[in-house]
Amino acid sequence: MKFIKRLLGFKSVQKKDSDYIKINKLKFEDYSDVDLILRYVIDIYNEIWKDISLYDINLTEAKFHLEKLNSLNPNNSKILTNLGAILSDKGKHQEALKYLLKAEKICSKDRNLSMNIGIVKMGMENERPNAKKHFEKAESLTPNELTIEAYFDPHAH
Repeated sequence: MKFIKRLLGFKSVQKKDSDYIKINKLKFEDYSDVDLILRYVIDIYNEIWKDISLYDINLTEAKFHLEKLNSLNPNNSKILTNLGAILSDKGKHQEALKYLLKAEKICSKDRNLSMNIGIVKMGMENERPNAKKHFEKAESLTPNELTIEAYFDPHAH
């Protein structure tokens, strides 16, 4: 299988030809199809758990696309939820919480959103006691197919 390098302005990585085409095509589109870009972000997020060497570059790329979407759609709870999940996975819990709480004001019916708020609060010592209610709320909700649940290791807390 032929590999080529992709340069995103911060790090180059080897990807398959089809991935390179998909990424470059998306980079030059106008971001009007929010659901398409959210599906792409979810795809590159899920790639991480198949190949952990993609962790940094895929999180950075996902963040780039989500920030672009957020600048055009600042009140979209799915974008805000995903941006919060990515920031949480990058260890930026305070910043993640800001986006997640904004998403919660817009739409509080997403399991992934409630889980992400709980996960972020577990990562913040002063907020840890408040995390449980978000995990409990999440149990009764359904995840939105266009949102991400941040990584959480309960044994780490």
